[in-house]
Amino acid sequence: ILKGTDAGTYMTSLTTEDFVNLNETFTNVTFVVNNGKLDIAKREVLISSGSGSKSYDGTALTNNQITYGTWDGTYTGADKNYKTATAAEAFVEGEAPTITVTGRQTRAGNSENTFQYAFPANVSASNYNVKTVYGTLTVTSVDRYRLTINYINPNGITFKQFTNDYAPGETYSVTTERMEGYEADIAKVAGTMGNEDIVENVHYSYVTYTLTVKFRSTRDDTDVMNPIELQLRNGEYYSVVVPRAQGFTALAEVINGKMPASNRTITVFMVPDGDTIGRGMQAITIDDYGTALGAFNSNLGSGEIIE
Repeated sequence: ILKGTDAGTYMTSLTTEDFVNLNETFTNVTFVVNNGKLDIAKREVLISSGSGSKSYDGTALTNNQITYGTWDGTYTGADKNYKTATAAEAFVEGEAPTITVTGRQTRAGNSENTFQYAFPANVSASNYNVKTVYGTLTVTSVDRYRLTINYINPNGITFKQFTNDYAPGETYSVTTERMEGYEADIAKVAGTMGNEDIVENVHYSYVTYTLTVKFRSTRDDTDVMNPIELQLRNGEYYSVVVPRAQGFTALAEVINGKMPASNRTITVFMVPDGDTIGRGMQAITIDDYGTALGAFNSNLGSGEIIE
């Protein structure tokens, strides 16, 4: 018995070896086998989403309407001629898929009213040839007004500008770009567009960091004198002359460098009078981000100058 349920082609598999001549009257018998065939075509179904339109109001336009169609076996032009049907008519009982509409249009313009479909877990999707047709969601424009943001440097010069158009009632939120070494007085320009253009100014100011120069005795690691503190900007060059301290000799006379985007502490080592530098000890300079620093070497290791 030849039978099938799912879409596809089914054939019997008989061969001449499956037959035996039992009639002694006919001794010269040749068997010819023609196998039977069953063709089960896929079920042709059309799923369409609805269209919609409105004027812009700041909310999303959606349309969850879904219609179905079945193919009647003829063509119209380049497309198949589907006829309207219900979900129950389009699909075998209990096999209709779940439809999730995902299309939405908020801003002025148009887009497809897309959707997704999923057959039940026990249904073979290969039994269906599903054609999807998406409707169109159209939002028409209304009067729009311009938001302009001027980004102004510490010298009062507008170095960058942001512009965008919004409809009345539409919200906007523009995060201010962070720049190393500067801080802005407004972190984010946000609000709701009214019925006129808006201009906002964001002012950048320099961020200063603290340069601290300490003076430390090589004998007992105590402070020889009060530290020097300077407020400097990132990338600003500095040159600090090491003060003379009675009874001490500094291992560096001038501290030169370029300020990073962070606080910096530099220690200058001071040798008390009467102390000998000792065997293997000598004054050296260490280049740290272009900064020449005083330190000393000993047979026990190198003295570190940056904290």
